[in-house]
Amino acid sequence: MAVVGSGTRKPVVRYLALSGASLVLVGSMIGCSDGGGTGGEASSSEAPSSAATATQPASTTTMSQTPSASMKESPGAASTPASSPSSTPSSTVSASAVNGQTSAVLAAITTAESGVRGGEVFDVEDETERGQRVWSVKVATADDRQFNLSISQDGSSIVANDEDATPDDDIEKLRSAEITVSDAIATAAEEAKGQGDLSSLEIDTDDSDAVVWQIEFGGDSGTTVLVDAASGDIVDVGPDVG
Repeated sequence: MAVVGSGTRKPVVRYLALSGASLVLVGSMIGCSDGGGTGGEASSSEAPSSAATATQPASTTTMSQTPSASMKESPGAASTPASSPSSTPSSTVSASAVNGQTSAVLAAITTAESGVRGGEVFDVEDETERGQRVWSVKVATADDRQFNLSISQDGSSIVANDEDATPDDDIEKLRSAEITVSDAIATAAEEAKGQGDLSSLEIDTDDSDAVVWQIEFGGDSGTTVLVDAASGDIVDVGPDVG
């Protein structure tokens, strides 16, 4: 019985010894597993950090581009037209009716009126003074004073400017005019296309005593156009008009 008992106890001891070793081995494996897990977590925590670092320049780029796009689409920029629309004034002579001298007369009128404060042109003649061709221009002021100016042939500069001691009675006719001299030129130039250069103009009255702008093209051998100074309508056209 003692032999049998001792025989049966030895395997138990061995089993316990093996079990202890197994426990140690399992413990070691668990420790390694924990360490590996910790390392894995550290790696995974570093990966997002790297990813965040990698994505930061892209975010920075996106933010730097966003204000630029916002500026392009701002209401102020959108409301600013690429080109300002241009409108043709009623006093502008059409391209088909313009010639060099007609343009020079319009320039001379602008120059003369800028040389007399509040002045209005009511008479223009193509003349020669001291061997130089000029535009002889009469200008009336609001208080009925008259200035006689000589304007260069190209209409760009004042050659002489003198006040007239005895103003023309045509100034009274100018007061009733609703149509400016430039508007009258625009109308007359269209009517007299091909009849020569604009050579003279004045405010006057026609046979019915209506106030008109009398505008001559082509000199004495050309044609004259009468434009109603109240309505802007053409009253008469012809070589013997006026």
